[in-house]
Amino acid sequence: MIKKLDPFHIQIVAQHFFFADDFINMILVCKKFSCILDRFRYNPIPITSTKLFPNIETQYLYNEKDVKLPEIKRVVVLYKVDYSYANSHLKDPNITFKNLHVTVKYTDNITEEDELIQLMENTNIRSYGSRVFNSFYFDTFKVPINITNLEKCAFSDYDELESVTLSEGLKIIQTNCFSGCLSLTSIHIPSSITKIMENAFEKCGFETFDMPSSIYSIGYEAFRYCEKLRDVHISPNVKIISSATFIFCKNLTNVKLPENLQHIQACAFKNCRQLEVIKIPASVCLVDREAFSDCIKMKELVFSDNCVIKEQAFVNCTSLTKLVVPNIEGKVIHKISKEEIPIFIKFYDKFDCDTYNDEYGKVIFDNKSQEFIILPPIIDTIDSFTIENKNLIRKIYGLDKVTRLSDHSFENGVNLQDISISNNTEIEKGCFENCTSLTHLQLPHNNMKIKFTPTSKETKILDKFGYKYDTVEFIFSEITDLSNFEEIKKCTSFVEISGLFFPQKEIKSITIPSNVTCIDNNFFSRCNSEAINLGCVSVVGNIIFGPKMTSVTLPSTLKGFMRIVNFSEDGKYLKHNFFQFGFFCLRSKRYILKHMILFKNAIYGLFER
Repeated sequence: MIKKLDPFHIQIVAQHFFFADDFINMILVCKKFSCILDRFRYNPIPITSTKLFPNIETQYLYNEKDVKLPEIKRVVVLYKVDYSYANSHLKDPNITFKNLHVTVKYTDNITEEDELIQLMENTNIRSYGSRVFNSFYFDTFKVPINITNLEKCAFSDYDELESVTLSEGLKIIQTNCFSGCLSLTSIHIPSSITKIMENAFEKCGFETFDMPSSIYSIGYEAFRYCEKLRDVHISPNVKIISSATFIFCKNLTNVKLPENLQHIQACAFKNCRQLEVIKIPASVCLVDREAFSDCIKMKELVFSDNCVIKEQAFVNCTSLTKLVVPNIEGKVIHKISKEEIPIFIKFYDKFDCDTYNDEYGKVIFDNKSQEFIILPPIIDTIDSFTIENKNLIRKIYGLDKVTRLSDHSFENGVNLQDISISNNTEIEKGCFENCTSLTHLQLPHNNMKIKFTPTSKETKILDKFGYKYDTVEFIFSEITDLSNFEEIKKCTSFVEISGLFFPQKEIKSITIPSNVTCIDNNFFSRCNSEAINLGCVSVVGNIIFGPKMTSVTLPSTLKGFMRIVNFSEDGKYLKHNFFQFGFFCLRSKRYILKHMILFKNAIYGLFER
């Protein structure tokens, strides 16, 4: 056993070097390697002189930019050269072309059979170009072993071709390689082939097609319009059936899918009108839009519980007698299109059909006869308009992806039994009002203390599940009376009040309950009361007082108003613009403040007549 490389073996290794420095470093390793470069009779890398390999007899040209050395007579061209150009040099014994490319430019000028035979027997030809043999008649064609590439459309529209044997030198069947070969019924695919590119066999005459296990990729529309195709066995290593692979194969009746198939893309089997049964492997996790649309004779489709199915996948599959899709308690998980309703209604009573609401510019889930909803992952915000007929819904799935619940999201969901919200979800007011049937409510919290301010109509529901809160918001409707304030007094939490206080009867004086800490914008703007005591309020909003207000009692707890704007008798703004005291104003220019009792946190004389 050789433990060290001798000069003979190091020369073999050196043939695989890429850079000049590698050869130089090699001869510096050991004195016995010093003459290795003198032994080379050709250049294993591109050169510009004979300095590195002084004794070469043949120069190899690796690309078009290589410099031809005039002192070297024999040349081997390794880069791709058009056969039309090389043909004029083929008789020169000093030039050898190792990578010839035949195009229709040359073959169209062939007039003699001997010339064609010579072309076919040339072992230095590596590739055939587009439609290279369309001017000749072949019913059978065997691709020579030396051919390593059939370019796009190599045999495209070759009507007479019936049988093809591909060579072991090929790795890919290129785009449109055999498209339009209407008479092609037989093809031998060697194990060296790993990919079938898009439209490779479009409009071919195959009746059966058996893929070798070496193939792992099929391009889109690869068998489009193969109208005679009846039987297909797909390679067990294919993971994806690409878009429209078998579209319009109207006589396809039998398809064997690989056990490890994962994805059936859009329109993959669209308009396969004779296809009745296809066994879907349990490994399939995604079926795209229109994958089986217009398969009018399809009788049975069964998908695993883990499969995601897009809309319109089964449009016009009117002959289905068995359809099994992922569902939860009989409720179809994926959305269906309007066109699919007649199909699904035979097998399922519960499913979602999306519509588009122009007024709100968003998806609306209309559930007139359904008890469950499965939200798609794209829905991250729910507001009061997202779900119609909320009073009919018992459970909503997919809330774990929602990041925001806008005002009154689930209001009046009287039949909702289960709501589970993730910890990162932002919740606004009124979301759970009148959700009286809840048996499970999971909300973001810290030791059962929630992060949002509930309304007074939500507190009983939150109390039922042990949630805590510091503040409650009471929302007043326009027509109300002082009884609302009595309800506020009973509340054990701090209170914020909003809406409009508009009593039917005239109330001259109002005192805000002591547990109210905040009054929202416009609250008293339609109230005709003359005197208001703000109790222990700390924050008030804009334009909160009505036109007849003449006296306001400001508490020591008051921190300020939103912004400062006020009117004087002549309609001009008051000059005082202190701190954050703000729009504490009269609604009408005819009335002004006549009296204010200011406490220690306010500034005397802030408002003047």
